[in-house]
Amino acid sequence: MAAVPTLSAKEQEHVDLMQISWEAARMQERSTRGRKEAVEELRRLRLTGRFRDICKLKPGRSNAEHLLFKIQTGFPCSQAAQLEEDRKSEALWEYCKHLCVNWSACDFVVHPSASWLGALPDGLVYHPKEMSGFGPVHVQCIGSRSFVECKFLFCRDGVLQPKRSHSHYWHIQGEMMVTGTEWCDLLVFSREDLLVQRVYRDAALIRVMKRKLDDFFFYYYLPCLRPQL
Repeated sequence: MAAVPTLSAKEQEHVDLMQISWEAARMQERSTRGRKEAVEELRRLRLTGRFRDICKLKPGRSNAEHLLFKIQTGFPCSQAAQLEEDRKSEALWEYCKHLCVNWSACDFVVHPSASWLGALPDGLVYHPKEMSGFGPVHVQCIGSRSFVECKFLFCRDGVLQPKRSHSHYWHIQGEMMVTGTEWCDLLVFSREDLLVQRVYRDAALIRVMKRKLDDFFFYYYLPCLRPQL
């Protein structure tokens, strides 16, 4: 991370209040399960999405302000978005049934060493063959008939993989960065089938991501929170 700008007293207080221990982080995650308002309040004060947009941000304050507006506005709560959320439960049930894995709920996660970053995985799964044991699950429901038609996937050596340039890949890497995990299962759920592709931690990308997210938070996001602090 580049040198942190001089913070106002209120900004420093906000950063100090976000500091959290590992045990407190685990308790916070458990306490937010099923509590959307609590999750939204925690998310509002942290960077939890648009990781690729932030890391690919072009120079210039106007570009940063436009991105800040999109982050603060959020995604519209459309009927289609609600249907996708409803389909996630079905996707996770099929995932557990076909892969015979142990899935557990997981809500808002922060990493104690960078508590201004957050993640909201679609759960955690245990896999005994992985040395690290646990990894998050990222569910992507699509309206296509088959995952073969999915535009954020490409085929290499006969295996479908997420495109590294796509925002989904960056988001998955961001979830691994925040949760401290080494792998994540991407679950693509279409109208007729599902695909599970294990994505492993991209250490080089995460190093770049961490630096740019830190810079964006301290130079742009934290100052825009000032009226609310």
